Amino acid sequence: MKCVEAQGLITKYINDELTGEKLEEFLGHIYDCEDCREELEIYYVIMKGMQQIDDDNVLNYNFHQAFEDELKSSRVELVQSNTRFVIKLFLLEILIILMGLLLTTDSANRNNVRDMGRFNGDYIESEK
Repeated sequence: MKCVEAQGLITKYINDELTGEKLEEFLGHIYDCEDCREELEIYYVIMKGMQQIDDDNVLNYNFHQAFEDELKSSRVELVQSNTRFVIKLFLLEILIILMGLLLTTDSANRNNVRDMGRFNGDYIESEK
């Protein structure tokens, strides 16, 4: 991700509107690019400070720590989301394998029953 794109996503990130791949790309860029990280922190402090004033809350004077906590929380949430996706994909693969086994077993059982019917029919006819 280039700086211009990352900077265009800053307010979306602060407003918690980034998800999935965009969030992953954005956070990756923010961790790698000191300039964009600094700009994100400036916007974060301004927007969160104004929000606290609008909500008549006591101002949090440690905006830097709140910013760092928010970044860490976003990274943890992203890892958890990716982990859930991998687990779902793994379970889907197991389900597909089980369905394949069931269909194969069912088909083999049907063939065995059909073959047994032929054998029994042949046996009965030969006794007559």
